[in-house]
Amino acid sequence: MSSTIPLPVTSAIRAVAFLLKDHVACEIADSTATRLTDVLTPRLVDHVIAAIAPQVASILTTSEALRDTLVQATTLQNTINRERDEQEGDLKVAAERFEEAADPLYESIEDCNNSYKLLTPSLEFTQDRLNNLSTQLSQQPRTQSTSPTVNTVNPATVSQTQTYSSVTAAHLPPSIDKAVSRAAIRARQILLDPLPGDNLFPPDTPHAAIVLKLKTALANIRDRDTPVGNIKAVLTLHNGGLIVELESESLAEWLRLPANASTAAAINTPVGTGRAQTLPDAANSLMKNSQKTLCPTSQQNSPGRTSTSLNALSRSHTPNLNAHSPPPACYLPANHHSIPASAPSSKSNALPATSSNSGSHRTYESSLFFSIHTH
Repeated sequence: MSSTIPLPVTSAIRAVAFLLKDHVACEIADSTATRLTDVLTPRLVDHVIAAIAPQVASILTTSEALRDTLVQATTLQNTINRERDEQEGDLKVAAERFEEAADPLYESIEDCNNSYKLLTPSLEFTQDRLNNLSTQLSQQPRTQSTSPTVNTVNPATVSQTQTYSSVTAAHLPPSIDKAVSRAAIRARQILLDPLPGDNLFPPDTPHAAIVLKLKTALANIRDRDTPVGNIKAVLTLHNGGLIVELESESLAEWLRLPANASTAAAINTPVGTGRAQTLPDAANSLMKNSQKTLCPTSQQNSPGRTSTSLNALSRSHTPNLNAHSPPPACYLPANHHSIPASAPSSKSNALPATSSNSGSHRTYESSLFFSIHTH
C-alpha cells in the first residue's frame, strides 16, 4: 500500500510527525522544569536560612554590643573632658596660691637668716664658755657621787670640742623612759606566793615544767572576755614563790580582778562535776608532787556547784597594819634569780623584785589578784 502513496505525501507525514515529536519533547521539558522548581525551591530556601541564621544572629548581637560600646565610649569621653577641665582649673588655683605664698616664705627665710646672723656671736660666746667649763670639770679630781642617779664625767672622754648637748647629757639624771619601762614591767607582773613553809612547786621541778603548768592553768581559766596574751617570763624566788610576767597589762589586770579570781573553768575535772577553781587552785591541781593546796579557799554551797572565793585568801595574806612585824616569807627577797619563760638561749628581760619605800610604809608587788601593804 505504501507504494500507492506518493512520495511527497510520505515526506509531509514524516515532517509533521517530527514536528509533533519536538513539540511533545518541549512540553515535557517545561513540565519537568516547573515540577523541579516547585519542589526544590522551598527546600533550598529552608537549607539556606538554617545555614545563615547563626551568622545573622551573631551579626545582630555584635551590632548591639558595638552600639552600647559606642554609647559608653561617648560617656567616658565626656567624663574625661570634664575631669580634665576641673583639674586644669585646680592646677591654676594651686599655681596662684603658690605664687601668693612664695613672697611670705621668702620674707620668712630672710628673717630667719637675719636672726641667725644676730644669734651667731652669742652662740659662739656660749660655746666658748661651755668649752672652758668642760675643761675645768675634766681637770677637777674625780669624786664619788652621793646620788645613784647622777653620772660622773670621765676626764678621758672630755675634749675641748664638746658641745652643749654632750656636756648637759653627762650631768643630767637618767631619762624618765627607764622609770616608765620599769613601771610598765611591774604592771604586767603578778605574784604567786605560797603559804609560809610551803612551796608552789618542788625545789627540783624543771623550769620548763613550771612554765608548761602555768600556761596550762592560764589556758584552762580563759573565757571569751579574757584579754589576749600569754606568759612572757617567770621569776623564781628563794621563798618558793613565783613572779609571772604576762605579755599585756590588760591580761594582768584581768587576773587581778576578784570576779575573775573567783570564777574559772574547771581544770582536770570532768564536765558536769560543778567544780570551779581559781588560778592558784588551777596551778595547784597541775602540781603532781605537791602535798598542800596553793592557797586557802572557802566553800559556798549552791545547787550542784561548789565555788571558790578569794576573800579568805586576801585575809590570810594581808598582815596586820597596826602590828610592827617583819614581812612574811612570801614577800620579795632582796636576792633572787630570773628564769625566762622561753628557752634558755632566748634573750628575756629579768623581772626585778621591786618595792617602794616611803618612811615606815612599804608597798610590795601585788599578789595574784590583790595588793599587799604593810608597815
